[in-house]
Amino acid sequence: MYSCKKSNEAQSLVDEQNNLVDEQKSLVDEQNNLVDEQKSLADEQNNLVNEQNNLADQQNSLVNEQKSLSDEQNNLADEQNNLVNEQNNLVEDSIIFR
Repeated sequence: MYSCKKSNEAQSLVDEQNNLVDEQKSLVDEQNNLVDEQKSLADEQNNLVNEQNNLADQQNSLVNEQKSLSDEQNNLADEQNNLVNEQNNLVEDSIIFR
């Protein structure tokens, strides 16, 4: 009888230990799932950062293009002013020679 009771207690302890092992396995699985989810969120964040960097690069290119066009416009304005000055000088010269 004593050995049977001891055997039952030992079996109960083994069952309890197995339950704890199963619970620990479940917690590890849950933790792994959370790690996977965190990795996915990190990947998504990296993709968004890359997209934002691409948009910033695109914006910088447009700013540079706009600056080039502005410089070109200023050069044309300078050229036009030079032509006007030249024309004024010719008018002055023709007035003087009259």
